[in-house]
Amino acid sequence: MVTGDEVDGERARFVRYLLGLVGRADVEVVAGADLGNRRLWFVDGVAPARVPRQATDVVGAVEKVCAAVEGPVRWVGIGPLTNLAASPL
Repeated sequence: MVTGDEVDGERARFVRYLLGLVGRADVEVVAGADLGNRRLWFVDGVAPARVPRQATDVVGAVEKVCAAVEGPVRWVGIGPLTNLAASPL
């Protein structure tokens, strides 16, 4: 999972925390592009300090997923597609 409209890596930490709560530690989380938007950030401080910062290598994460499967891979974008647009893929 690649976060979009990142808030200094905190959105990715929050997603990692939520996925852990539902037993999905197997889902990799990558912090996507930070667009500088802070106006709709409502979960500041929700992810405990023990949740580490997540990786930022979007291209590496996408390559890893593509290498692990045969056939097409679908990108489901919910939010700005900045990460996909900036990718050299």
